[in-house]
Amino acid sequence: MAQAVSAYQTALSLAGRDHDAVQWGKATNNLANTYLRLGERELDNVHLDKAIALYRDVLTLPEDVQVASATTLSNLGIALHTLAERRNDGALYAEAEKTFGETLKRRDKASDSYGYALDLLNAANLDVALADRNGEPSRLKIAEDKITLALGLIDPEKNRIEWAQGKNNLAIAQRIQGANQRDAAKVRDALKTYEEVLPVFNRRNFPIDWGNTNGNIAIAHSNIGALEGNVAAFETAVGFYRLAFEEVTRERAPGFWAKLQNGYGMTLQIIGAMKQDAILIEAAAQAFRNALEVRRKEINPEQWAESQQMLASALSAMASSKADVKL
Repeated sequence: MAQAVSAYQTALSLAGRDHDAVQWGKATNNLANTYLRLGERELDNVHLDKAIALYRDVLTLPEDVQVASATTLSNLGIALHTLAERRNDGALYAEAEKTFGETLKRRDKASDSYGYALDLLNAANLDVALADRNGEPSRLKIAEDKITLALGLIDPEKNRIEWAQGKNNLAIAQRIQGANQRDAAKVRDALKTYEEVLPVFNRRNFPIDWGNTNGNIAIAHSNIGALEGNVAAFETAVGFYRLAFEEVTRERAPGFWAKLQNGYGMTLQIIGAMKQDAILIEAAAQAFRNALEVRRKEINPEQWAESQQMLASALSAMASSKADVKL
């Protein structure tokens, strides 16, 4: 990646905005895309800030010299959404929503239905995030409708990966709706949708996606456990978390790994409390410590605080358990 950044920076210096605006725009876009990938992979907000600044620069060019302006807008929206989640920044969320809206207006659905479908999926992802952040459950149905429309535009034979990603996003929206509405049947709909995803995201060819899907299945089973007070569902979730961790590692996917560690810890703590099992509660505390290795206060204070609070709860439960034993 460092070599790519250096190469694109050289190309950018040679093109010159005033000398050759088209080539300058292409080089700037390429550099921005590299910073976006770095920011997503390394949880580095500085790279995301750089990507956003570069995309904004490209979009100031006259439209007649912009190359693939809808794609530039889409990538800007992705960068804004990613940074908004990390900083819990309402202004960035608002700009991301506006950007995705402009993308859908600029992208020609008739001539680029595939690109339009991907834009719909990006917009739907933001709707899901905002529904959770702002307590707007109506956005989840909006997201589900966008995803359903997008899936109708994606040929599952020609674009199996994108189709599976869309199905995965649909399952996430279904799961969150079910959890928020206390509707276990809706969460089970999500599990059925995940079953369609796994044959595409098989472990051999797509180990990270396979792990991510198993992690999402674990979260769904945890939701069912919470809705029904069902210890068996929680225990099923533990099995899927452990499967996910075989491929979702701190090195490969630090952000999602930390999210799963946090969910795994919560699930273990609940089972430990239901069964009065101190060993499970100790394992929960370790999972929260694992999450905090990635969830740093300076990167995402909200997530850091969540894991800190869960760790404190587990430690308190451990202390109470030891006090009971002494008595």
